[in-house]
Amino acid sequence: MILKKTAAVFLCTLTALISVTGCSSKEESSEEIYYGQAYKEVNAKDIYRIYDGRFITDEEADAVAKYFYSVQTQDYELFASTQPAPYLDFLNKQKEGYTQDYLSTFYNDEMEGIGGDFEYTQLEITDCGSKDDDHSLSDISEMLDGIYEDAGEDKLFSETVKDQKYIKCTLTAIKKGDETSAEFTNADQILYVFTCENGIYIL
Repeated sequence: MILKKTAAVFLCTLTALISVTGCSSKEESSEEIYYGQAYKEVNAKDIYRIYDGRFITDEEADAVAKYFYSVQTQDYELFASTQPAPYLDFLNKQKEGYTQDYLSTFYNDEMEGIGGDFEYTQLEITDCGSKDDDHSLSDISEMLDGIYEDAGEDKLFSETVKDQKYIKCTLTAIKKGDETSAEFTNADQILYVFTCENGIYIL
């Protein structure tokens, strides 16, 4: 059974143009280096995670795990830590309590797909790429620049970005109280990771 897919971006529908080569590159020796050759596994307290540490930093993997764990636990403060503050303010001005409603809807969608209360057990980041591979990164940055400018921020969002990438990930979950311990997976979810001066954001 597959988990019900959920939207990763609040107000904009962005088409992901994923390159089959992901984060691949070549060294001077012509030895091909590509994502997935050297997976790292971290048995964290929230969600067990698997990723290629040459392309995904520990901090980025932690932020992605926090994003999903905040859904599972319905922890709005934790979720807010994975989002740019001016963005959350903008969303909540459009509709009071918008982001709390989003978190609740995300959770209910997952619960409906699984058939009951659930727990994420594993997060595997299976691929990543740059804005050359997925132009949605530029679209998101441009959207946030407009929000930052309207909010009177000292810097535009793009001026705070140190690194940005898209990721593809597979989530594994179990239904709480299910004695069969059946696993439910949702593969190839796409998220956008922005490492900025004041935090790492997941959109």
